[in-house]
Amino acid sequence: MSSEKHKLVIELEAQGIYPAAVIERLKRHLGTSVKKEIAEAVGITEQKITHFQKRGTVPWMELLSFCTKRGVSLRWIMTGEVKMDPGEPQKGYEGALAVIEALQHDKKTLTAQLDEAEKERKKLVTEKKMTRGNNNRSGSRDKHQKN
Repeated sequence: MSSEKHKLVIELEAQGIYPAAVIERLKRHLGTSVKKEIAEAVGITEQKITHFQKRGTVPWMELLSFCTKRGVSLRWIMTGEVKMDPGEPQKGYEGALAVIEALQHDKKTLTAQLDEAEKERKKLVTEKKMTRGNNNRSGSRDKHQKN
């Protein structure tokens, strides 16, 4: 494990988040120990589970979405604590999920707009090249006609 990746695991553990324990709580909640089933339920690949376990790369958005949809405390999944903060909703993180979904929608919209702008840019570049080529040809014809 590289020192940078090892640092991530140490930082998580300093916050009481132990990747192996998180996976165990997911297994317990889902009633399965099959990595593929856990990955599908959370909405990630098996490889992401491995990265989380070994490197400490937390799939935060997917875990937040998973907890919200299933009414499970993210705090419990991440730390094993069942205590709720006074302002924390009892049934999940609907507000945060709504923000995440809005951001994902905005990202899709912006990506589509960028793709469209890139197509337009390429079209303009092509037209400019063609215009330049036509101007060069007509300029050489004019020179030949004068001679």
